[in-house]
Amino acid sequence: MVPRSGAPQNLNLSECSILTVKHALLTLKRREIKFNGIESLLKQRLILLFGFEYPPLDELIVLGEILDLRVLNYDSAFKALALERGIGFVEMESRIKYNLKQAGNSVENYDLFDLGEVIPQYEIRLAFSPDMPKAISTFIDDRCKRLTQNGELEKIINRYLN
Repeated sequence: MVPRSGAPQNLNLSECSILTVKHALLTLKRREIKFNGIESLLKQRLILLFGFEYPPLDELIVLGEILDLRVLNYDSAFKALALERGIGFVEMESRIKYNLKQAGNSVENYDLFDLGEVIPQYEIRLAFSPDMPKAISTFIDDRCKRLTQNGELEKIINRYLN
């Protein structure tokens, strides 16, 4: 999750972003949930992973405006969702898609709502050692930019998500 301060966790980050993190609400298609922003989540139970922070959802949970069910892993989250223990599961969209695929589930059985207005998206970048020679980090950044521009990075990521 995003650090509370919003500051990067490493000061030696690549210029090239390898992934944009977007959070999503995964719901059962059969429930036909109407999601219209954070107001749709008030007084509802959300399935969340233990050990992660979900700003600003955590603030609303503390205030009792949103209820939560914390689970240990993705399998537990998908089971809790199937049993309708919560309105939906909140997580990074890429992790939801990857773990659904690993569990043999199709995203077609679910609705996936963008939570960008609730949890802002952010970029994942490579973290370099402070001792890494500038020539090597420049080489890596140049290769990353080339992979992004020719669409190869997207193809690699999609192999895991789709």
